Amino acid sequence: MVAQKRVLLAGVTGFLGKVVLSELMRRREELGVDRVFVLVRSTRNRTAESRFAREVANSTCFASLHPEWVDYVSVVSGELTSPNIDLEEGALAELCAQLTHVIHCAATVEFDLSLEEATDTNVTGSLNILELAKRCPRLHSMISCSTCYAVPLPTDGSAIQEKLADLPFSAEAAYRDILAGRADQAALLAQSGLPNTYTLSKCLKEHMMAARQGSVPL
Repeated sequence: MVAQKRVLLAGVTGFLGKVVLSELMRRREELGVDRVFVLVRSTRNRTAESRFAREVANSTCFASLHPEWVDYVSVVSGELTSPNIDLEEGALAELCAQLTHVIHCAATVEFDLSLEEATDTNVTGSLNILELAKRCPRLHSMISCSTCYAVPLPTDGSAIQEKLADLPFSAEAAYRDILAGRADQAALLAQSGLPNTYTLSKCLKEHMMAARQGSVPL
C-alpha cells in the first residue's frame, strides 16, 4: 500500500481543478490519496460547501466515479488572495500539519483584466499558497500550474525552452509597483514582450515563486 497522502487543491471550481480532482479520486487507491482538501471561496449567497456541491460535484467528469468519492473530500472555506487564505490561525495550523501535497491551479484566465486585478489572483494568490506550503512539516511536493504563454514567442522562430522567461526588469520591483498603484501597464507589456495582463501576471508569478520558494519542493 502506498503511503497515505493528504492533498490541498486550490482552484477546484475551475475547469482544470475539476479534472485534477476527478483524477485524484479515480486513482485514489493507486496513488495512496487518503483525503483531498479543496479550497473554495464562499459568496454572499452560497457557502463554500454549497458551491462545491453545485459547481463541482455535479460535473460530468465525476459521473463514472463511485458515489462515495465525496467522502474523501473536505471543503475548506477560504479566500486565496487573503493572507493565510483567510483561515483562523488554529484552523490553518491544523490543516498544514496534515498536508503532504499542495496542488495550486487556481487562476483568472481573462485576458483583458487590469494588471492590478490579474495580479491579485495570479500573483498574490499564488504567493499566499506558497506561504501556506512553507508551514507544512510533512510536505512532499507542491505543484503550481502556469501557462506556456508566460514565455514570449521568440522573434527568430526558435523553440521555447522550459525555463523562466527572461525579463528586462525585476519581477519583485514590478510587483511592488503594481500593489502601490504606480505600475505602467503598457510599458511592462511592451518591455516584456507579453501580449496581455494574464500572461504577464503568470510570468511574474513564476519568477516570484521561484525566488521565494525556500525549502518548498516546488
